[in-house]
Amino acid sequence: APPAPAEPVVPSSMYGDAVRTVERLRGERDALFARVSALQAALDAAPGFNAQNAPVSFNIQAAAPNPGMGGTGGSTQTNPAVAAGAYAEAQRAREECAAADRALAGVIADLAAKEEQLEQMAIDVAKYKQAFADMGATRSALYREHVRAKTAWAEERRTLAERARRAETEAETNAVEARDAQTLVERLKPGAESGLKEALAAAHSRLVVLQVREVRLSRALETASTAEAQARKDKEEMEIDVQELSRAAQERLAFHERRAAEAELRAARCQRELDLCVPKHEHATLADNHRTLQARFKE
Repeated sequence: APPAPAEPVVPSSMYGDAVRTVERLRGERDALFARVSALQAALDAAPGFNAQNAPVSFNIQAAAPNPGMGGTGGSTQTNPAVAAGAYAEAQRAREECAAADRALAGVIADLAAKEEQLEQMAIDVAKYKQAFADMGATRSALYREHVRAKTAWAEERRTLAERARRAETEAETNAVEARDAQTLVERLKPGAESGLKEALAAAHSRLVVLQVREVRLSRALETASTAEAQARKDKEEMEIDVQELSRAAQERLAFHERRAAEAELRAARCQRELDLCVPKHEHATLADNHRTLQARFKE
């Protein structure tokens, strides 16, 4: 089957440029709307303008000369010129309005295209965000699985090391017992005295027991030495932690001491300000006495 055509996707790097372009086009559109409104108002206010673009509605009437004024009818000669100028201005305004309408139509079409691109870009951004969220969830799940596997591996390694130590101890014990048994067999060959054989067997038995105990004690000593080294290391780490905590506590104590000193200074300053003040009822009484004296002296 032929591959599906790729979706038209706007690059994410053009997102900011597209937003700024849309804002600029919207501003230009609003400016053009305002200009068209102004031109329409100018057309409506043009004297003698008709919606059919005909100059016949200017209502030009020649006023009769006023014999009492002794004039020659100058106003009847100027009204047609004024009306013609107004009509020409109205025509120019209409042409400019039509041009503005065409420009506005182009800008609106461009704006619609940009808005479509912006909508497509928003859809792509939502897809990218969802993909990033899925990737983050997958990464978190993999990290948790890694932590669990690492913990299980450490526990299994510790168990296997303990089993290996026990196996080594048992192997050494078995080797000692085998050597002792072989020695005992060689010494118990026919021809030896029975009492000597029994004493020798008892001595070898005690020796085997002592050797086994020695091996066990050696292992226990090794384990105790390892535990002691770990305890010493933990003690050193705890001493370092105690030193850090002590230093932090000293810094905190010094901070609180400084704050306490500052609070004492503020309290002393407030006390001085309070000493310079008077109670509210005394101030009210003094103000009443002052108003009374003012009224008395005015009288």
